[in-house]
Amino acid sequence: MKASSVLALSSRGVTRRSIVVGFGACIVAGLFSPKTPKPQDDGWFMASRLGPMWRSQFLRCSTPGPRVFALLDGFNGSRSRKLGQAYNWLAGRFDYVQLSGTNDIFIAVEQWLALPTPAGNCVHVAAFFTSCARALAFPVRVVATAADFKVPAHVQSQVFANPDELLEFEEFWGVATGDLPTCNQWLALDGGVPPAAVRVGEVETIIYVQPARNERKL
Repeated sequence: MKASSVLALSSRGVTRRSIVVGFGACIVAGLFSPKTPKPQDDGWFMASRLGPMWRSQFLRCSTPGPRVFALLDGFNGSRSRKLGQAYNWLAGRFDYVQLSGTNDIFIAVEQWLALPTPAGNCVHVAAFFTSCARALAFPVRVVATAADFKVPAHVQSQVFANPDELLEFEEFWGVATGDLPTCNQWLALDGGVPPAAVRVGEVETIIYVQPARNERKL
């Protein structure tokens, strides 16, 4: 099933239920097996719940590689339009998978893109957008929020865009000035197509990411 207008995905633990189950039906339950291969095998690994280690592992799995660059090379226009097209591309083919247990399961974006249908939860969505932003040389940050009684835990990718780029994003998605979910020029890549504000809990951690030396600009 194709995505509706939902890009608000959860969940990072046994108490972390989805805000909205979108981007299609759940896929084969065995996709995320407890017997996950070691990282060097195919990019899958269990993520530590410790903050510094989680940050390191998230950055590792969101490092752009040939598949990310090839995907972005297939889009036309400025880096803002390329990122907008990547956002819409994922919205049209993502399958949501409800994970159980108390650990996140990371997969390197490069391996994730090799799946017949990209699938996962908000962690994987945020890693994909972070990888695309890094490849396009956007400053990007990852915001992880805690669960409470009303909302589940969540992970969200945000890019820093200058005023001209924000205007270009608004034109790309056909929305009025100020309608995209921004805070001090940070655009949240979340909430549907076009992006929209989602309800989240208290901020647990924010990871600021700059393009690595071995990442190229498109």
